[in-house]
Amino acid sequence: MCIRDSPNIEYEKAEKIYVRWIKNSIHGYVDKIFVIKENKKVLGYITCKLISISKKLYGLIDLIAVDKRFRGKGIGTYLIEGALKWFAARVKSVYVATQASNIEAIRLYEKHGFRMVNSEVTLHNWIK
Repeated sequence: MCIRDSPNIEYEKAEKIYVRWIKNSIHGYVDKIFVIKENKKVLGYITCKLISISKKLYGLIDLIAVDKRFRGKGIGTYLIEGALKWFAARVKSVYVATQASNIEAIRLYEKHGFRMVNSEVTLHNWIK
């Protein structure tokens, strides 16, 4: 389930979270952003971040999105391949996190050699 699909978060609030996340990425939170456009319209993007853990440098795919109308046309694959090529010159390992219910994303990542190494549960208490 995506935050946008949560019955406890209004769609508009979820959209604001994503907009802020994207703006933060553009303004330096990530190290590289790849964007695919057609006629000045963004079809998809991926953000890449370099992180240091215990003096080792790793890659992190922080955010990926493809316009729903263009899914299944290879755009996600093209974005991931571009990101992995960029990371290859910088790190030996790349991580990505997604929600366990996001089967479409999991399959896309697995298609490119990613394997699940960790699963966690996040608990929420929606107080009204």
